[in-house]
Amino acid sequence: MPLFFLFWDDKELTDLDKLYLALAEVKMEHHFNTLCYSLDITSLNALKDYSAKPDKQIMDSSHLDFIKEQIDNKRFNFEKLSKVTALRFQI
Repeated sequence: MPLFFLFWDDKELTDLDKLYLALAEVKMEHHFNTLCYSLDITSLNALKDYSAKPDKQIMDSSHLDFIKEQIDNKRFNFEKLSKVTALRFQI
């Protein structure tokens, strides 16, 4: 018999939430920790405005530019991306 759990989260998304969701949508969520914790990029605007500093070469600048390009080329519906409507478990 399947068991369903519904989740509704009506809290407002933070800038970090939106950054992660955007990265996940373009299949680059594995870069979240590097962007956030190593480069101190904590929002989509910070990513857009970021330019690599020669003394802080954590990620190749061409790779960072590619990530920015992938995110800039999409429109994100964060409300839809953040919703998990149902999880189905078989018991």
